Amino acid sequence: MANKHCKVIPDCVIDMLAYDPSTGLLTWNLSRGSAAKGSIAGCFNGRYCVLKINRILYYVHRVAWFIHFKTQPVGLLDHIDGNTQNNRIDNLRIANDFQNQQNVSVKCDSRSFMKNVGITRFGTYRVRVSVAGKRIPVGIFDSVHEAREAAIVFRNKNHGEFANHGTKE
Repeated sequence: MANKHCKVIPDCVIDMLAYDPSTGLLTWNLSRGSAAKGSIAGCFNGRYCVLKINRILYYVHRVAWFIHFKTQPVGLLDHIDGNTQNNRIDNLRIANDFQNQQNVSVKCDSRSFMKNVGITRFGTYRVRVSVAGKRIPVGIFDSVHEAREAAIVFRNKNHGEFANHGTKE
C-alpha cells in the first residue's frame, strides 16, 4: 500500500481506543501521556481529524472504520456529507480516487459560485464535469440556472451516489 492514506492500522488500537459510531468520536481506553482515560483521541489538523499511535500519524476516520468493522479499510474512505470532521460510521464509505473527487464541494475561488460552472469572457456559462479523471464539456448556456441544471443532470447520470451539487453560499 504505497498510498499515504492507506497505512496499515495496528491491531493494538482495538484495545487502546473506543469508537462510538453514533458520534464518530474515538476515546482513549487507557491513560497515555497527557491524555486521560476516556478523553477524546485525536485533533483536527485543518483538513482531517488525526491521531498519533506509537509516533505514527493516522486519520481518525480510517481508525474508526478499522475498530468498527475489525478490518483494514481498503482504498480511500469518503465522507458522504463532505464534512471531514464527521466520522460517524454512517457517513463513511469506501471510494476510489475518482469517486472521492466527485464528492467535493464548489471551489472557494469559483466566480459562478456553482460547482462545474464557469463564466466565459462573453458572459455565458460553461459547464465542464470530470468523469474518471477526464474533463467532459457539457455545454455553454446563456443563464446560470440552465448551466446549473445541466451540471446537476450530468453529475447525477455520471457520478451516481457520489454526485455532490454543493454551492458556495
